[in-house]
Amino acid sequence: MRRVHWRVIAMIGVVALALIGAGAPALADPLPLPPLDLPAPLGGDGASVPAPAPALAPAPAPAPGAPADAPPSPVNVAPKIQVGACGNGLGVLGQGTTTQSCKGKSTDLAVGDSNAPSSLLNVSPDIQVGACGNGAGVLEGVGTASDCTGQQGNVSGGNGGLLNISPAVQLGVCGNGAGILRGLGTTSGCEGQQGEATGGAGALAVSPAVQAAVCGNGAAVLGIGTLADCSGQQGGATSGPGALAVSPAVQAALCGNGAGIAGIGTLADCSSQQGGATSGSGAFAAVSPVVQAAICGNGAGVVGIGATADCAGQQGDAGGSSAPLAVSPAVQAA
Repeated sequence: MRRVHWRVIAMIGVVALALIGAGAPALADPLPLPPLDLPAPLGGDGASVPAPAPALAPAPAPAPGAPADAPPSPVNVAPKIQVGACGNGLGVLGQGTTTQSCKGKSTDLAVGDSNAPSSLLNVSPDIQVGACGNGAGVLEGVGTASDCTGQQGNVSGGNGGLLNISPAVQLGVCGNGAGILRGLGTTSGCEGQQGEATGGAGALAVSPAVQAAVCGNGAAVLGIGTLADCSGQQGGATSGPGALAVSPAVQAALCGNGAGIAGIGTLADCSSQQGGATSGSGAFAAVSPVVQAAICGNGAGVVGIGATADCAGQQGDAGGSSAPLAVSPAVQAA
């Protein structure tokens, strides 16, 4: 009985092991996944379809407050002004002022861009005013002894525009003085005080070049008004060219004039005070005269000397413009 009992137990164990072995592979298999629903190729023939090109990034937006490019204006107004005052003084019982160099002692004020090739009307004058080395001396005093060389540079009107009205204007006042009671007004050097003047160019140019120079004039009462070197005070003047030009060149010079009462009004060197003057040329027509006026070496003395001045070549040559139709006379008065 005992042997049968163990046989029964052994058969039950074999059956149990068989059941466990049959269920083990089912537990080890991974869970089935549902089928994916993939779209069919566009060609329909099973060919591969290239991947779409990546989208381009949008252009960056302009920074806040960044200025946009403005279209050219039909009217351009851009004046430039240069003002210089240096080395002027008053001396009473001593030296008024002595400036070793007034070179570049000028303030420039400018608005906008003077060159406007796309504008219908361009109004861009350049104006220069320089006052240097003028003084008065009283009671053995000396007003000023300054070097005014290179105080201001060239001036040039703006270019461009269908109608260009851009004159170049210079006014130089230098080396003028008054001496009272053994005083000496000024012993300043004014050579090269200002550069050249050039008017602006345009299709229709109305851009004159105007220069005025006042130098080495003095008055003295028991003294000497001025001892000034005015040679080369200003450069040449050239007015603006154009297809049609109405651009005269004008020069006026006042130098070496004085009055002395028991003294000497002025001792001045006025040679080559101003450069040459050339009026604007025109491709088709020009009405651009050249006008020069010079007053030099005039004086009045009462028990004294009014003026001692060198006026040789005070102004440069006058050159008229060239054009198929030109009315451009050269006028000089001295």
